Amino acid sequence: MLNPEADSAEHCRRSPATTSDTVVPAQKPSFKRQFEVNLRDAQEQARQYEKQANEFAEKKSAEIRKAERYLQDRNFLAADYFRQVAREHSLREMNLRRQAGDIIIKANENSAVLDFHHLSPKDAIMVLKERLSALDRELL
Repeated sequence: MLNPEADSAEHCRRSPATTSDTVVPAQKPSFKRQFEVNLRDAQEQARQYEKQANEFAEKKSAEIRKAERYLQDRNFLAADYFRQVAREHSLREMNLRRQAGDIIIKANENSAVLDFHHLSPKDAIMVLKERLSALDRELL
């Protein structure tokens, strides 16, 4: 604790303009505004994941080219090594793309609109089917 007075509960409960112990209610953002921020944040995070995934895709391609060169030289041990490195880059790429889709799916859960950016066609169809079935349940 750097400043015991600033960290005390008594100090936090009082508004700066008064000395009474009344709690000043925090202003909550509307649901629509809160959604926009969450969707925007999710889209930005998904873009970052996609950018990283693209970098791993480029690395994977470079490693595959190296492996092919070593295969032509009949250096099978080196070729296997570079194929393994390419596989690892491929797994990282797929994982990042999955994370990008997952964050958009999460942002879509309670939203009034659906965002299909960064989703695979399979995931987009799944999200749409879930939303339509939820709407059907509301109508019944």
